[in-house]
Amino acid sequence: QLDAKAIEPDPISPADMEPIDNLHHFCPPVDGAPIIDPKPGDLVFDATYEGGNLASVERISAIEYELMVRPDIGSTRHRLWFQFRVSNTFNQQHVVLSITNLSKTKSLYRNGMAPVMRSTSRPAWTRIAPQNVFYVRSKDPKQYIMSFVVVFDNPNDQFEFAYCLPYPYSRLQSVLEGITSNHSDFVARSLLGRSLQGRRIDLLAFGTKENRLKLLKKTQVKCLVVTARVHPGETPASHVCHGLLSFLCSSHSAAQILRSRALVLVIPMLNPDGVYHGCYRCNMKGFDLNRCWNQPLGTRHPTISCIKTYLQQLASFAEVLAVVDLHGHTTGTSSFIYGNEFVDSTLMQAQWMLPRTFGSVSPMFSCAKSKFNSDSVKSGTGRRTVGSLLEPDGHSFTMETSFFGYVAPGDSAITPFLEKDYNELGTPASKCCPCTCAIITFYTKCTQQQLCICCRLVCFYKFIYLCILVFRVAFILSLYYVRLFSLL
Repeated sequence: QLDAKAIEPDPISPADMEPIDNLHHFCPPVDGAPIIDPKPGDLVFDATYEGGNLASVERISAIEYELMVRPDIGSTRHRLWFQFRVSNTFNQQHVVLSITNLSKTKSLYRNGMAPVMRSTSRPAWTRIAPQNVFYVRSKDPKQYIMSFVVVFDNPNDQFEFAYCLPYPYSRLQSVLEGITSNHSDFVARSLLGRSLQGRRIDLLAFGTKENRLKLLKKTQVKCLVVTARVHPGETPASHVCHGLLSFLCSSHSAAQILRSRALVLVIPMLNPDGVYHGCYRCNMKGFDLNRCWNQPLGTRHPTISCIKTYLQQLASFAEVLAVVDLHGHTTGTSSFIYGNEFVDSTLMQAQWMLPRTFGSVSPMFSCAKSKFNSDSVKSGTGRRTVGSLLEPDGHSFTMETSFFGYVAPGDSAITPFLEKDYNELGTPASKCCPCTCAIITFYTKCTQQQLCICCRLVCFYKFIYLCILVFRVAFILSLYYVRLFSLL
C-alpha cells in the first residue's frame, strides 16, 4: 500500500456524480402558483453542481426569500454549509435572503462574519458587507436564521453565494496534476484508496529521490505527515493546505532544507464525497469521519480505514516526527493548534515549540488559543488515535483556522481572512525564514550549521537592529536626564 500506483480515472457511477436533493433551476411560485415564464426579477435558484447545497426556497414577497439548506446526507443534525447560484435578476434589485434552518448555536455571524459571493463578471470571491448580515434564533430552538441583504447590479450575471471560500474536489485534482507534472523531480503522487463513491484519496510525498526510495523499500526515513478536509465543509483547511503545497513546491531555501532532511507526506482531502455533495461534517453514510479513527470500517469509513492502515505501516519502519491535521473552526478566530497532553515535561515543552514558532511567524496565528489536553471526549479523533500510534514521543496536532478572520497582536478588531491569508498560513516561511528553520531543526534533527546562510544573516541583522534600537533609547533617556539635572 506504500507503493505508488498509476493515476487512474475515478470509477464513479453517473448517479454518484449527481448532487443529491438540491434545487435545480427553481423559480419559487407566487401565492402557490408556479411560474411558467419567469420575468426579470423572478429569481431562479440552482445548486445542482459540485459543492452545491440548497434544499428549498419560498418566496415571501417580491424582495424576500426564505431558504433551507439540505442536512448532511444520512445525518439531520448538521446543517451549515450552503452554496448556490441565483440568476434572472434585474438591475439594482434589492433582495433579502434568509437561510432559516442552520444548526449552529454559536456562530461568527454574530461577530461580523458574512457569506461570500461572486458573479459571472466578477469571479473572485468577496465577503458581503457585514452590516447587511443578521443571525437570530428561530422559533424552533434547534434552528437559527441567517439573513443577508444583497443588491443584484447586473441582469446578465449569475450570482453565487457560499458559507465560506469554497475549495472543490475538482480543483484539488487539477492542482495535484499540475504539481506532479511540473515537479516530478522531488514529488511523487500515489493512490492510498478510494471513498465510498470511488473518489481518490491522494498521497503526495515531497523529498529527495533517495528518501522516496527508502519509503518504497520500507527502510528508516524521517517523515512529516499533513492531512486535511476530514470535515467537508471546513474549506479553510484546504486553502491552508494549498499554501503548504505551494511552499513545498517552491525554491525557497527553507523548502529545500525540509525536502532534503525529511519526507513531507500530504493527504489533502480525507472526505472527497462529502466535499463533492456539499456536506458540512459527514460522509455519504452520515458518519463524522473524525470520530471513527478508533475502529474504522472499510464498508462505512473506507478513507479513514486506509489512511490509518497506512500510518500504522509507516510507523513500523519510519520515524514519523509529527502528524498535523488541518481543520476549519466555526466559532473561534485566528489559527491555533490542539495537541495531546504528555506527562513528561520535556515532551510537553517540545510540543509547544510548534505553536510558539507559528505565533512568532504570523499575526494570524494565536499561541494563546492553542491547547493540549487528554480528555476522553476526543478519544475517536485522528489526533488522539494517531498520537497513540506514534507513542512514546510522537507529536500529533490539529491545526484549526477560523472561517472568519484573525485578531492581530495588540488589536481588538477581527480582520477577515482572504484566500491569500489562508494560503499564507500554510506558507510560514514567506514571513520569517529563521522561524521555519527552527521547526525544521527540531523535527528533522538538523544542526544549526546545516541551516541556510540567509537564515543566519537575517538573525544577525535582527540582532544588530535590536542593538541599535536599544542604543537610541538609552541615548534619548540620557539626554532627558542631563536636561532634568541641569534644571535642578
